[in-house]
This record gives sequence, structure tokens and C-alpha cells, in this order.
Amino acid sequence: MRKNAEISPNNGIKTKRKKGISLIVGLILFALYCLLTTKFLGSACPVYLIFGIPCPGCGMTRAWISLFRGDIAKAFYYHPAFFAAAIIAVCVILCVIKPKLKKSKAIAGIYIVLSVAFLTAYIYRMIVFFPNEEPINYNENSLLAWIIRAFSR
Repeated sequence: MRKNAEISPNNGIKTKRKKGISLIVGLILFALYCLLTTKFLGSACPVYLIFGIPCPGCGMTRAWISLFRGDIAKAFYYHPAFFAAAIIAVCVILCVIKPKLKKSKAIAGIYIVLSVAFLTAYIYRMIVFFPNEEPINYNENSLLAWIIRAFSR
């Protein structure tokens, strides 16, 4: 017969430590990706680099930088729903700390409202600003644009 695995209090600590290390490694890799793609390709957004169109989050970094510099109007110009990212981050952190919150209707409602705000802002910006105005402009050097140019010759 097979012995049942013993449950020790250290198993939970080891699991949390592994999750913490994975999170830190993931954040470091993401930061490296952002730094390298921005330095060499001009953007960290894979949608913008591949398809040439901005993603719903485009302008978010510039919005937060503008906010930290005290220019709230410019922050809303760059991304009207920039505040949603902070609220979502807080909700995710709370759900990690208290896993029971993941099933909370309040958290689900917050995610839905913020998703609608994000998509509404994206659609508005695509209608008003695309394709010629920053941060919602067309990337003529995208992979798709390059492929289209290569096959149209």
C-alpha cells in the first residue's frame, strides 16, 4: 500500500516561497522584455509591433508618467482609463492575499466595470485619434506592414 502524503506546515510556506520567486523572476523577465523591445524596436507592445495597430493599453505608460509628473490632463489624454490598471492590480493583490475573494461578486463586478471602461476608452480613441495621432497611431514598421509591402511588390 501507498502511504498518504503527510501534510506539514512547511509545505504551505515552501509553496508561497516558490510562487513569490516565480513572480519576481516573471517581473524581471517582463521588465527586460520591455526595456529591450522599446530600445531596439521602439515599443514594448506586441500587438503594435506585429499588427501595427495600438492595443487597448497603448498609452498607459505615458499616462502614468504624466500623472507622476503632476499633469493629470495629459494622463487622461494618453489613456483615459489609466486608473483602471491600478484598481485591477489592487484587486489581484487582494485576491492573492485572500483567495476567497476570487469568487466574490464584488471583485467580479469591479473587473466587469473596469473592462467596459477600458474597451470604451479604446473604441473612442480608435475612432477619434487613429491612425495619425499619438498614442493611437499606425506603425508602418510593423511585421504585418512589412509582409504586405514585401508581397505587394
